Amino acid sequence: MMQNSTPDNPGDLIDQAVASIRDAPLPQGPSPLTAQRTISALWAAELEAERKRSRWILRIAAAIVIGVCAAATSIVLVERQRSVAQITPEPNPPVHVARDSSDLPGNRTVHFAMANEPARPIPTSEIIVTGHAYFEGAVPSPKPIDMSSCPQCRSELPGPILDDSLVVNPDGTLANVVISIVGGLPANRQYEPPPPALLEEKYYTYSPHVTGLMVGQGLILRNADRLQHNPIATDSMNAPYFNFALPGGAQKQLDPFTRAQTLRLTCDLYPWMHGFIKILDHPFFDVTAGDGAFSIRELPPGTYRIAAWHESLGTQEKQITVRGGEPLVVDFTFQGK
Repeated sequence: MMQNSTPDNPGDLIDQAVASIRDAPLPQGPSPLTAQRTISALWAAELEAERKRSRWILRIAAAIVIGVCAAATSIVLVERQRSVAQITPEPNPPVHVARDSSDLPGNRTVHFAMANEPARPIPTSEIIVTGHAYFEGAVPSPKPIDMSSCPQCRSELPGPILDDSLVVNPDGTLANVVISIVGGLPANRQYEPPPPALLEEKYYTYSPHVTGLMVGQGLILRNADRLQHNPIATDSMNAPYFNFALPGGAQKQLDPFTRAQTLRLTCDLYPWMHGFIKILDHPFFDVTAGDGAFSIRELPPGTYRIAAWHESLGTQEKQITVRGGEPLVVDFTFQGK
C-alpha cells in the first residue's frame, strides 16, 4: 500500500506538479489549448519560485561575505594599533639648511643653521667639545680683492669679493680657525676616514677658504666658474703636491691623502687666489664656521692638548680634561697684530 507524502516546502510541491504534467501526454480532444495554458502557468510558477530561491541564496551569500570582510578589517586594525604602540618613535633627524653667504657684501663665509632640531640630551658616546674662536683688538677693514687684471672674471661676480684671510664678525668671533686635538690620543690608533670632502673654486676664490681633512680621506675639487682654473697645492717645504688644469664646470677627485700636513693653495691663472688644506691623522678636529663656532664629537674621556691654528694669527694650545657625559666648552682668543 502506497503512502502519500506531502513535501514540506511549497516550492517542491510546485516542482512535482510541473514535472507530472510536463511528462504526461497532451490531452486529445477539443481543449488542448487549456492544458497548454495550465502547463505554461505552472512553468511560470516554477520559474518565479526559482527566482525567489536565488534571491534568498544571493542575500545569504552577500551577508556572509560582508561579515567576513568586516571581521578581517577589524583584525588588521587591531594588529596595526598594537604595532604602533610597541614602536618608540625616533626623534626627527636634524635638517641642515646650508646658507651660502658668499653673495652678501662683506661676507664670504659659508655656515650652516640647524632647523627643526628637537632638544635632546647628549649621550655618553657623543661627548662634545664646543667653543668659539675670538679676535681681540682693532679689527682691520675687509679688503675687496682686486680682480682688475681679469675683466672676464669681474663680469661674472655678483659684487665685490672680500679677502678671506681674516674674517672677523661684529661680535668678535673669528672664522677659518682649525681646532684640533694635538696630544693625549692613543698612539698608533687607526680611525675610519670619512667620505671625500668638496672644495670649490667659486667666484675665483677657494671655497671654503680653509678645508680640514683626515688622512685617508679624498677630496673633490670642483671648478664652479666659467673660466679655466689651475689649482696648485704646496707643502710646508714649498714642494708641489698637485698642479693641474681644471676647465670651467669640471671637477676632479683626488686620491686620499697619506700623511698629516698643511697645504697652501694657489692658482697660476689668478694670483689673488689662495687657501689652505689642513690634513690630520684623526677625526677630532673642526674648522670654525662663519659664526666662529666649532664642535668636536665623540672624544673619549681623558686629558688632552687642544690647539687652534689661524693662517696669519698663529697657533694656541690648551690642556683640557673630558669627562664622560659632560660637554666641555673651550674658547680661544687671538690678539690682533
